[in-house]
Amino acid sequence: MNIENTDYQKLTEKVQELEAKLAKTQWLNEKDNINSAEPYIPFYGDVTELNTGQTILNSVGKENLQILTAELMDLLDTSVAIYEKNGDYAFGTFNSGWCQLLDASARKLCNTNDNKTALNCGKWLCHDDCWNNSAKAAIISKRATYTDCIGAIKLYAEPIFVGNEVVGVINVGYGNPPTDEKSLKELSAKFNIDFETLKQQAIAYKPRPDFIIEVSKKRLKSIAILIGEIISRKQAENGQRESEERLKSIINESPFPIAVTDLNNEKVLYWSRSVKEMFGHSPKTVSEWYELAYPDGEYRKKVIEQWKPYLKKAQGTRRTINTGEYEITCKNGSVKICELYIQFISNGLIITINEITERKKAEEALIRQKNLLEGIINGIPDVLAIQNTDHTIERYNRAGYEMLNMAPEVVKGKKCYELLGRNTVCDDCATNKALKTGQMQQTEKYVPEKGIYLDCRSNPILDKEGNIVHIVEQLRDITQYKLSEKALLESEKTYRDTFDHSINGLCIHQMLYDDCGNPNDCKYLEVNRSFESHTGLSPVNLIGKTIREIYPEKEADGIIELYGKVLISGIPQQKELFFKPANSWFEISVFPMQDHNFTVAIQNITGRKKAEQELVIAKEKAEASDRLKSAFLANMSHEIRTPMNGILGFAELLKKPHLTGNEQQDYIRIIEKSGARMLSIINDIIDISKIEAGLVKLDIKKTNINEKIEYIYTFFKPEVEAKGMKLLLKTTLSAREAVIKTDGEKVYAILTNLVKNSIKYSKDGKIEIGCKKRDENLEFYVKDTGIGIPKERQEAIFERFIQADNANKMANQGAGLGLSITRAYIEMLGGKIWVESEEKVGSAFYFTLPYNSEPIKETVAQRFESSDIAGKVRKLKILIAEDDEVSEMLLNEELRSVGKEILIAKSGTDAVESCRNNPDIDLVLMDIRMPGMDGYEATRQIREFNKGVVIIAQTAYGLSRDREKAIETGCNDYISKPIKKAELLLLIQKYFRN
Repeated sequence: MNIENTDYQKLTEKVQELEAKLAKTQWLNEKDNINSAEPYIPFYGDVTELNTGQTILNSVGKENLQILTAELMDLLDTSVAIYEKNGDYAFGTFNSGWCQLLDASARKLCNTNDNKTALNCGKWLCHDDCWNNSAKAAIISKRATYTDCIGAIKLYAEPIFVGNEVVGVINVGYGNPPTDEKSLKELSAKFNIDFETLKQQAIAYKPRPDFIIEVSKKRLKSIAILIGEIISRKQAENGQRESEERLKSIINESPFPIAVTDLNNEKVLYWSRSVKEMFGHSPKTVSEWYELAYPDGEYRKKVIEQWKPYLKKAQGTRRTINTGEYEITCKNGSVKICELYIQFISNGLIITINEITERKKAEEALIRQKNLLEGIINGIPDVLAIQNTDHTIERYNRAGYEMLNMAPEVVKGKKCYELLGRNTVCDDCATNKALKTGQMQQTEKYVPEKGIYLDCRSNPILDKEGNIVHIVEQLRDITQYKLSEKALLESEKTYRDTFDHSINGLCIHQMLYDDCGNPNDCKYLEVNRSFESHTGLSPVNLIGKTIREIYPEKEADGIIELYGKVLISGIPQQKELFFKPANSWFEISVFPMQDHNFTVAIQNITGRKKAEQELVIAKEKAEASDRLKSAFLANMSHEIRTPMNGILGFAELLKKPHLTGNEQQDYIRIIEKSGARMLSIINDIIDISKIEAGLVKLDIKKTNINEKIEYIYTFFKPEVEAKGMKLLLKTTLSAREAVIKTDGEKVYAILTNLVKNSIKYSKDGKIEIGCKKRDENLEFYVKDTGIGIPKERQEAIFERFIQADNANKMANQGAGLGLSITRAYIEMLGGKIWVESEEKVGSAFYFTLPYNSEPIKETVAQRFESSDIAGKVRKLKILIAEDDEVSEMLLNEELRSVGKEILIAKSGTDAVESCRNNPDIDLVLMDIRMPGMDGYEATRQIREFNKGVVIIAQTAYGLSRDREKAIETGCNDYISKPIKKAELLLLIQKYFRN
């Protein structure tokens, strides 16, 4: 029974053991458990690049270390690190997402992009823990260490031995990450990782069973031993390499670059130092050398094909073979030309390189020089010939063969004169002269066989002893030159005649420069006759002199600057200058010539400049007048409406019942005052209109000046005293002196305007009127203690409409015409007016009249000769373009006497169509303002197809530029509304008189 139980127990244990092995096998067979991943490259790069110890890394190599640890990583899926003895990384990788996440986060805590700085900062937690707490301990103790990882797994480190010496350590992470919340939160805070991210990595990690961990530890120990064996073997190989190095040093001393390959010419065993220095390439295989030294694929293929037969020949002979020339590309991109020599030895192939770049360059330079010389000789348009001393030809250049129209082989050996069909040497032969004198000789001659003129030059070529061995003959075709020479003489005469007789002043200058090469002055070389008539400067006194000697310094600087620009730019220039000595304006045109010379043409434009200035002044006056008139019209609207408002308003109030007698009288006085104000405005307007139209007549007769002044005094005294002021009268004229010949009404109007002006602009104080005799004139004055006139306005106040145009005018009534009318009357009477004034003190107006003399002129009114116009004008076909029915009826009636047929158009469009349909229309009266198309546009369109019809613009505007605008659009003339029949008929007579 006991035996049975014992057997059963053993059987049970055996079954359990087999089940455990089966479970391990199943775990290993599951693909999800063992998953070979690609090597992980962290964001900060490969820290093994900082390795300075190099014992493990150089001996084993990064790729081999990865192969050795790959299976270990497949089993554990965590991390592995291999350190040199000094702590430098020889290898490191992180397979699991857990280890990758912790390492990347710990690296970021260093806050630097530099790996060396990060390794030394003390914040790279994974590295510091793995090295300081695990790997370093294994190196010091020379045995395996087991520690807890800062990343909550385990660390196992195994030292790497070479003999009894520790040369490094291999360190591996193992175990399962924590999944409890407390541990994860601590790690999250320590590594500055998002908690949820960390949690997901912990959950994603697939735990390893204990047997896998144990197997991995054994595998780690085997790897450490294997690495040590590799290093030991490598060091043994290095000893052998030292002996090879001694051999290499001998080769390095060779003056020629040398390479040693294996017998198959596949692997490069050694490069001499001079090869590396010369080419910069030191590949390990011959195929790599081909890629680097011959980067062009086609050329590389050619090199290999050229190399093969020489290689085969060298194998058979065991002697040194020259394989030819090759173009080897260096590392820096330069190309060297080399000869390659090869020789097989017992265990390899020696390749010796001889650089011949400079030699090849010299050879090529000689060839290029020869080709260049040949190109120059053949490129010379003149004929070049090399002759022997007996006149036989050695050769010509291309121009010579072309001139003769013969091939080189035909020419060579024949005498030069034989090639022209002659039997003897030419007369005056330059070659004969050169043979006799031993010096270059030149002559000109005509060659009738070719119909050309030649310039012949023969130059002897001497040998070392000074003997003539050859003659170089140069023949230049100067036929065109000879023909041009005659034409040039004729052209020179034509030029001289043109220059001397030009109506413009012409002179030729030579530019002079300062030490810095800047234009500084100009010399007169030639001057034509007209120059003196324009400037008053004689050519005799100019030629040979400079600008600075003729012109003032400031003017000379400007002229020289202009001339300098022309010479520097080569572009002709024009400029207007005022020449003080001649008191004239000139237009100067400057044209560049050769040899720092240039031509200057001058034209007197003084008349044109004066006309331009007068035009500008006239334009400014017209614009000022237009502006003032516009302002006046706006002011008149106010000035007329204001009294009209008083008249109409108080007339309406008079209709009210139950008005008292006083109220009625007050209203009537206001109406009378407003009426008088309006009458005054209208009178001023009429007066100024008459003055402008030249319709004012003078009535010259004996006039008592004292009586006029006393009447003014008597008339205005009550009005002045009513304002609380005093009116004074002072005159020194005797009764006999007071009578002169003048227009008494005009004198009265002048004094009235001046006194009214003083009353208007004075609030208190006094007004004084006076007159006295001064020389041949009577001098009148009106003084007041009013507001005064600013100095800058004292001239302007006499201009028409100036008050209306005054932006700073005071609220005083009036059209601003009184002083303008006053001045016009005074000037018509032969006197003048002026003012002396000071603001807030007062003003004094003075004017003079000739004493006992006739007036300067009398203006006669314009009269219209409108009688019997119809008899002087043929009957016309007329188009009236007018949209106003009353105006159209009036024109129709007034034109019956001169019209044979009258057409009517109510719009601009109708007017255009009527003219298009009636090309025989003689006259169009075009209203400017019509519905739709206006008169301006209608006129433009009519002028497109009818240039001859007379078009007269009519408008009710009557404002500035109406006439000019009408003429610009194509009208012949202009008349303003209201249209007077006499004016209209005179205008028609102007264009259609029989």
